[in-house]
Amino acid sequence: MGELFDAGDLCDGIVQVGERSIPVSRMTLAAASSFFRAAFAGGMREADTATVALDPTLDADSVHALLRYAHAPGVSCQVDPEALLGAIDQLGFLELLPKIGSVLAASLDKFNCLQRMALADRHGAALDMVLKRGVEVLSEHATELCASPAFAALSQDLLSAILSREDTVADEAALFNGVLQWRAADASRHGAPFDALLEQLRLPSLGLDYLIRHVMHAEEIMASARARQLVQDAVAYLTIPAQRAALTSPRMEPRLKAESVICSKNELKL
Repeated sequence: MGELFDAGDLCDGIVQVGERSIPVSRMTLAAASSFFRAAFAGGMREADTATVALDPTLDADSVHALLRYAHAPGVSCQVDPEALLGAIDQLGFLELLPKIGSVLAASLDKFNCLQRMALADRHGAALDMVLKRGVEVLSEHATELCASPAFAALSQDLLSAILSREDTVADEAALFNGVLQWRAADASRHGAPFDALLEQLRLPSLGLDYLIRHVMHAEEIMASARARQLVQDAVAYLTIPAQRAALTSPRMEPRLKAESVICSKNELKL
């Protein structure tokens, strides 16, 4: 099947992406993708013309890799993993998400960490490896990454997930300052959204001196009764042993370092 696809033999349809036209077997492609099943077998114009024109912003090499996978699974390819993920998402090849996840995780670094974690969060458990590896990289480069615009652009759900993970062992002060920057980036994040994230921080890990000097009287803390209470609880936990039992919760305890994620090499086998 792979040789037939490469030669364009016994194909009865065309997939167009940008300036590139790729001959395909409509039956084979419809069986592999709900997107192409709707296009070729439905009542749309593509079913009559046997030609599907894709979003021209999709990477042509990634589209070609997916089409070849549909005709002949099991071939290795070298493509940009983020571009391939975009094509997988649009064209309905969702069963490939775990495979692309291993490649995204293996090539993850401080420059693409936050963007890939946002992608992983959107796709859920299928890309959990990316989120786990992203947490490792974030923890290693917390001071730099938590101060970045990309951190301030994270969704509240993703940021909450990062802060609540036991394997997020980033410097707590970097996380705290990142949450302040996240709040400052959008007025709609003041109040309850900020308080919810503050509850995920391990405030006692900041230390008593830091809490008194940099947290307790910060404008963002003073603006919220809930934020003030969280900081007061952290101070009490550190200074009043008799209250510690009543205040004990996961957010009062230090984070636990998890084992490193082992990722495959940067080659995708479809």
